[in-house]
Order: sequence, then structure tokens, then C-alpha cells
Amino acid sequence: MTYFGYYGVQTEETVIVVIAAAGLIAGPMLIVVAPFMPRPGYGPCPLCGAKMYQMFGPGEGGYLVCPRCVAYAKADGDKLSLIPTHSMSATPVFAAAVPWDDITGEPGKTIAFTAQDVVMDRLNQLITRKDGVRVIDKWPPECCVCGSPATRHEDAAVEVSIKGRALDTHATVVARGVPYCGAHRDGIAFGRVDFATSLFEDATGFGIKFRSHAYREAFRKLNPHKFDSQPEGPLKVRPARE
Repeated sequence: MTYFGYYGVQTEETVIVVIAAAGLIAGPMLIVVAPFMPRPGYGPCPLCGAKMYQMFGPGEGGYLVCPRCVAYAKADGDKLSLIPTHSMSATPVFAAAVPWDDITGEPGKTIAFTAQDVVMDRLNQLITRKDGVRVIDKWPPECCVCGSPATRHEDAAVEVSIKGRALDTHATVVARGVPYCGAHRDGIAFGRVDFATSLFEDATGFGIKFRSHAYREAFRKLNPHKFDSQPEGPLKVRPARE
């Protein structure tokens, strides 16, 4: 059934007219702007050769993350190059996998706790009030930021969503005893990792992130876990969700 709007104009026709007008206005603008828009680029990972895509510019920290070997690269002209081994970031960026593949997201922010913090009770509350706790406690002994000898150890925690049979539940992931020197803290965080894949693929994961790339590499040797997008054989990325 067709309804009539103001001045007796049919509403269906009005919608068509509006859409057509918008197309006429936007079309010429796209033609003018298109040459200046960033174009998607792609190339082989400098470490393992897997295809990496740069769809809308670099990702977190200005880096592209290989979906197969989790190497960090930067676009250098028309090719990709590995970042220097001892690269450092102002915030935790360089990700390593955790041993659980059922984490669907992190509802909360990573909270750091020192041994002297009065809010240590809050960590205990996070652990006890949720459906469970998952602990990471295997670390290279040096400061996780600069590699100097560690003089203290801190804990950090984040609330996460866990995939359930019917509904997602919640748990707490705890980084227990993270080593620091006297000059640093906040060297790690938990969060989502977005891999350099095309728009038609979905390769993301949940991981632990470090400010120090070198420390990330040392951590991965002690904790050789894999993201979902890291198969043993040829790279297979699951289709994007509709």
C-alpha cells in the first residue's frame, strides 16, 4: 500500500528521489576525492611469506601484524620490512598469544596492582566474584620494559568474556608476578589483536601485549601458544562474520 505525505507526494517516490539526489551529489565528489584516498596494499610477510594486507593504513602502533607468524612489519615504500628486534612502544602493543581460545572480548580495562597497593583487595574481588580465574605466571626474569634486572613484581588483571554454549560468561585473566625494574611499570596489557588481513577475512585474537618487542619474543619462547589464525600448515583464515 502506498501512503501519501505532505503536498500529496507519494512517500515511496519521495524516498527514491532522495536516494537518487544523494547519488548525484556524492558521485562527482567520490570521483574528485578517490585519487587522494589511501589505497589498500598487500605483500608477503618478510618473515614467513604469508599474505599481509594494509587496508586502511597501519594498525595499532603503526604496525602490521602477520596473521600466520605474528611478525610485526612496517610499510617501507612499496614493500614490507620487519621492525627492529629491540623496538619499543610508549604503550603495550606487541602481542603474544594466551593459552585460551574461548575468550571473545575484554569488557574491562587492564588493571595493574603493585604489592603495596591498597587496592590489592580489588584483585581478589575480581578473581572470586566471577566464573573463574586464568593465570599467566611464566616470565623471562628481566624487566618487561627495558630488560634490566628486575627489582619487584606486579600483578595485572582484566575481566574477559568467555564463549558459552548459550550465552557468554565472564572470567578474570591475571598476569601474576610481572617483573619490573625500579624505573618502570605498566609494561603489559591484555587486549584484542587485529591481524593484517583483507576485508573478506576475519583474523583477530585476544592476547597479552608488551611495550618491548624483545621481551615479547622472549615471552613467546617460554609460552609457545598460538592464535586461532596460526595453523600448523598453510594459512587458513576463517570467513568474516555476517
